[in-house]
Amino acid sequence: MTLRTSFYPVDQETVTSTDLISLSDLKAHLRVTHDAEDDLITALLDTAIQAVENMTNRVLGSRSAYLIADDSYA
Repeated sequence: MTLRTSFYPVDQETVTSTDLISLSDLKAHLRVTHDAEDDLITALLDTAIQAVENMTNRVLGSRSAYLIADDSYA
């Protein structure tokens, strides 16, 4: 008998932009006082975080990854 172990990535909790900087802090920095562009600002922040992570090959914030080990007999 051969013991075979396979690992399958199950889920990864991703960091959200509000985990790194709050929308109100970002709006204060940008000097935006209205709520009309909140969705746009949040989308741009998410895109900026993703771009930095891709270019630096680093994860901003903390994340959890879950892994299931499947031990089966061949």
